[in-house]
Parts: sequence; C-alpha cells; structure tokens
Amino acid sequence: MFRKKISKTELAAYGNELLREFAGAVANRAVASSLQFEAEQNEALALQNIAAAGAANSVYVTPQDIPADQQAYIAKTSVDAHFQKAQAMQVAAYTDQQVHLAELRTKEKFRGLKVSIQVVLTDPWPVDTCRRDKYGRYHINEHGPKKVKGYIEDIDLRKDFIIVRPTRVFKAVNNSIEFHRVYMIQPGSMKPLVSVDLT
Repeated sequence: MFRKKISKTELAAYGNELLREFAGAVANRAVASSLQFEAEQNEALALQNIAAAGAANSVYVTPQDIPADQQAYIAKTSVDAHFQKAQAMQVAAYTDQQVHLAELRTKEKFRGLKVSIQVVLTDPWPVDTCRRDKYGRYHINEHGPKKVKGYIEDIDLRKDFIIVRPTRVFKAVNNSIEFHRVYMIQPGSMKPLVSVDLT
C-alpha cells in the first residue's frame, strides 16, 4: 500500500493522537455501559415495586392488586424505566457506530507505521506477547516486555489494544515472537498505560 511521506513533526504528534483515539473510545463505551447499568437498576426497582404489591390470587400480581394510591407512581416509574432502557440501547448502538468509524479512520492512518512503545503504568500489565514454539503451537505470555518496537499490524478500539509485529531485525534474533498485544488505556483512571512514539 502506498503511503505519503510523513514528516518527523507529524509523527511526533501521531503517538498522542493514537492514545486520544483510544481514550475517546474507552470513555464512550464507559458512558454507554453506565447508562445501561442505571437503566437495568431502575427497571429492576420498578419490577420490585410491582411485585411488592402482593398477588391476590397467590400466584402473580395483576393491575387490580396494586393499591390505588400507588398506581400512578408505579405506572410512571415503570414507563420511565422502559424509556431509560430504550434510550440506553440507542446510546449503546450509536456509541458502537462511532467507535467503529473511529477504528476504521485510525486503522487507515496508523496501520503499517513503525512504533516504539514504553510501559508507563503497570496495573494492569499492558503487554502480552504471542510466541510460537518449535512445534508450531502458539502461547500467550501475559507479562510481555516493558519496551516494544515493531510495526502496527492491527488496531482494536473496542477492546483497547493494538497488535505490534516485531521488526525483521528483531525476528532474526528471536524468531519465536509472533506479535505483541499492547493495551493502551487504564480502565477507570483513563490514563495511558504506555507511551507511543511513531518513527
């Protein structure tokens, strides 16, 4: 694939731009997940309110079992909970679409570029290494190296990682390493787990 020449100044900014794309995707997914959780909690509370009315037939609750002074409140909380659940589903679908579009844009811009990565936060450890043994079987080492150099082969904004293939020079020295999977953003704090330099 032909790629236009990128200046050193542009490359210097690319590392931070890549991290921002990941941070944005993680933040969007966190908002959608929070809305979904809140909607499920409110729906459970509405169902609990209905069930608390008690069943006159000793099997299941009917509308007639709900006391007259609570009917308006239970109806409103039930409708509100369902609206909230529908809205959360819509936000999740929109977020998925936005993350997908950002991932396509990010892959087009960054895939194939040479990268140097340094671990800056260790909880959780951000680098896994995939090795192939002499029998052709693959093994994942979940505590990879602190520094990784290679080419960006793939980017997954949904799962918060990039795949880095080692350079040919590195493969000549250690041909068992197939790739490194590098997680980018620390869950919760939204801080970068690694520093990224593109060369």
